[in-house]
Amino acid sequence: QGSKPVGHESTTIKYSEGEIVKDSAILKSSKVSFHASGAINSAGDRLFRDSLRELTQQQELCLALFRHPQNYSSIAKEKIRKRDVCLNYHFDENRPIQGLLFIAPKNNMRLVQVQPSTYQVNLIFPFSGLQGCQDLILQLVLSHGAKGAWPPYTYTLFKTKGVQEREL
Repeated sequence: QGSKPVGHESTTIKYSEGEIVKDSAILKSSKVSFHASGAINSAGDRLFRDSLRELTQQQELCLALFRHPQNYSSIAKEKIRKRDVCLNYHFDENRPIQGLLFIAPKNNMRLVQVQPSTYQVNLIFPFSGLQGCQDLILQLVLSHGAKGAWPPYTYTLFKTKGVQEREL
């Protein structure tokens, strides 16, 4: 885990940057949650971004860089739940798989095309009737990243608001 300032449009993060999370309780429940208020829960921390309640246009929520599939256990067919999404995703040994998660108001969603991807899958999940929030669309885009080495771990990257100074 760690943080890094983002440049105008992008930043470079090396696989060796950040700290390895060793707390077994955090690793067992290693998930990231985004609340409509803008709160983000990740690796035992509570961070913040702009609220999703007043969202007017599509935004990237997060980017995941995945370890090679050989590092994950297979799921037995009988363990697959109705809400699970199963894909027969082709992967390229020379291009790591990445997942980009976008959120948009229902009336302002656009299909994302990742460049220079040779293969990608877009999964669209509509959410309506959310308490205190407009109807939203989540779009998960799985694609090949740039040619290169697969990451040694799975990384989840997301933008947050900078730390604000408090007046004492």
